[in-house]
Amino acid sequence: MLTSVVWSALYIASCGVRLAQLPSDPSDLDGLNLVSVNTSASVERLTEQLAELIRKTPVVCDACEGEFKWQFIVGPGRSGTTTAMMMIDEIPGYYVTGENKGLVNDLQEIFENTQSRLPSLTGALRRDGAISEQHLLCAMQDLVRASLGAFDEGHITTIGFKEIRFKTQEDMTFVHKLFPCAKFIVVTRRNPGEAVGSGWWTEENIASNLEQTRMLESWQSRNHAISFQLHLEDFSVERFNEMLAWMNVTGCAYTQVAHSNQGGYSDGRGGAKMNGTCVSQ
Repeated sequence: MLTSVVWSALYIASCGVRLAQLPSDPSDLDGLNLVSVNTSASVERLTEQLAELIRKTPVVCDACEGEFKWQFIVGPGRSGTTTAMMMIDEIPGYYVTGENKGLVNDLQEIFENTQSRLPSLTGALRRDGAISEQHLLCAMQDLVRASLGAFDEGHITTIGFKEIRFKTQEDMTFVHKLFPCAKFIVVTRRNPGEAVGSGWWTEENIASNLEQTRMLESWQSRNHAISFQLHLEDFSVERFNEMLAWMNVTGCAYTQVAHSNQGGYSDGRGGAKMNGTCVSQ
C-alpha cells in the first residue's frame, strides 16, 4: 500500500510539473542513497526528498525529449549482464551503472496503483481530476536518473543501468512505457541450465532462469528495432563490435572483452579495451 508521502509526491507530479534541477552531488539528497535498500521506507523517504524539488510551474513534458538518451542491459542473473555493462560503459559518452535493487519494479507498482484510481470518487477516497499519465512517467524518469548517482553531465550523452529483475512481459512493457525511446541489450544463455552452480542457481530453481530467458528472447524478437540480442556463449571481440555497430557508434572498435564474476563476484575481473575515436550517432 502506498503511503501518504508517496501519494502526495505523485499528486504534485500529476498536476503537470517536472523535477527541479537536481543537485550536482546526489548525496545532497538524504534519501538518494537509500535506493539501494529495497524497502517501502526507503522509497517513501526518497520520494519525499524528490517531491521537495518539484517545480511549482507546470511545463510540457516529453518522455523522449530528455537531456540524455537511455540504454539498458537486461537478462537473468549470471548470464553475462555485468560483462555487457563493462563493455558499454567503456564507450566514451556512456554511463551505465549496475542494478538498482528493483527501483523500476517499485515504480511499476506505483504506476499501476495510481492509474487504477478513478477520479470523482466520493467519501474518504474522494479525489477530483484524473492523474496525468505522461507527467507521472516524466517524474518517474527523473527519479530513476537521480538514482544513478553523480556523473559528468558535460560529457555523458547516454545513461542507464543493467537489471536482472525484469521477469515478465508486463515488466518489459512498463520499462518501455517509462523509457519509450530507450534501447536494450538483451543478454541470455543459449542453455540456461549451464548456469547451475553459478551464483545462486541450483537444479531446484534453474527453471525460473529458463522462464525468464524465454520471456526476454521472445520480447527481443518482437522488438528487434530497439533491442540487440547477446548470448553469453557468443561473447567475443567480433560480437561486441557488431553490438557497437547496432548502437550506431562508429570510429572505434573493441580489442578486448571484459571479464567479470569469474570464480565469484570479485575474482578475475578484467577491463574492456578499445581503440580509435568513438562517435555516437
